[in-house]
Amino acid sequence: MSSDRRLPALPLSHAALAALAFALAAFALLASGCISTRPCEGGGDVSWEPTIKGDRHCHQKRHPKTQRWVNHGQFRQFDEKGQKRVEGMYKLGEKDGIWIQYAEDGKKIKEKYFEDGVEKSVPPEIARKLKEEREAAEGPQRPPDEGAPAEKN
Repeated sequence: MSSDRRLPALPLSHAALAALAFALAAFALLASGCISTRPCEGGGDVSWEPTIKGDRHCHQKRHPKTQRWVNHGQFRQFDEKGQKRVEGMYKLGEKDGIWIQYAEDGKKIKEKYFEDGVEKSVPPEIARKLKEEREAAEGPQRPPDEGAPAEKN
């Protein structure tokens, strides 16, 4: 006579199963070294002019050649009030792509473009895309009428 005893199945909702799967995946990533909670400052140049004080959020991974932890992926910096002030991407510890600085009211005030950590002029196709995004957010910028006086800054 065999003793075939099984534990009863636990009734888990889809949301509970999804939360459990997410927790296990996050643990696996942390354990494997794909995600780090090390300070962003140690993983690449996080400076910005003017200096912004506040929290920095970044992703890090081990550099394949040096095995040092480097910033890799999205970076965001928030001011002391919790407002997003800078965002951009890192590629193996170097700034890469468009970096954007925001004013306290959330409007874009500065855009910089980087390739492998070196600041360069924005390529025309990216500049065009940024202009379209800006116009969608603020409305198209029209030149002043020829008969009207130009605004002074």
